[in-house]
Amino acid sequence: MIINYLCRLKSNLKVLQLGSFRSRFSTINTVSISKEEAVISFLKNCSCMKDLKQIHARVIQLGFEQSRFVVGKVIVFCAAAEHGDMSYAVSVFEKIGDPDAFIFNTMIRGFGKANDSRKAFDYYKIMQERGLESDSFTFSFLLKVCGQLGSVLSGRIMHCSTLKHGLDSHVFVRNTLVHMYGVFKDIEASRQLFEEIPNPELVAWNIVIDCHKRGVQKPEPGNSVVGRHPSLRSDEPL
Repeated sequence: MIINYLCRLKSNLKVLQLGSFRSRFSTINTVSISKEEAVISFLKNCSCMKDLKQIHARVIQLGFEQSRFVVGKVIVFCAAAEHGDMSYAVSVFEKIGDPDAFIFNTMIRGFGKANDSRKAFDYYKIMQERGLESDSFTFSFLLKVCGQLGSVLSGRIMHCSTLKHGLDSHVFVRNTLVHMYGVFKDIEASRQLFEEIPNPELVAWNIVIDCHKRGVQKPEPGNSVVGRHPSLRSDEPL
């Protein structure tokens, strides 16, 4: 039964991919998968704001304007896509009766990407006022904003907040902390945070090496972070 459903779903999605965007979108009422699934499929394949606005209009017509799952996908495109639009994201956000932490995080992320730190922190404040729990993504996005601002004080305050919430050791948060202190050229803090990572992944190694370059600090021979990079270990098979 499950296999038949998946085959039917795959077949219906192929139907949705045929023809122009407008003609494909008109099939939303004829395919056998749910309308919500069809809308999500379109959102995943959306490539520009013009198409997104058409999909969003359909979302409203179908009564999904208050669906945090569906509307959240609309906001994700506005915030994360190369040609997104945070002004449109705000207009969508304001019509949601009860946005969740995911949607707030997406707004914070989008304003960080748009280099609008004030609005990023404004949404964080609203998030707190509504009693929503901040998570590792919240702090990762905010720490990145602090780095972009070059605000050491704001960065340290947010670092303290991650400690308070017990999220400072989370991989995304820790990597962002390492990077943030590197941007501040506080190489000692950056390196100390890196050293506390039990099994740093390649991403963390690359971040801390980049931080050393930013700080124009030459590591000591035999005790350098660069020399311990996984790709340079002599005990690793070539």
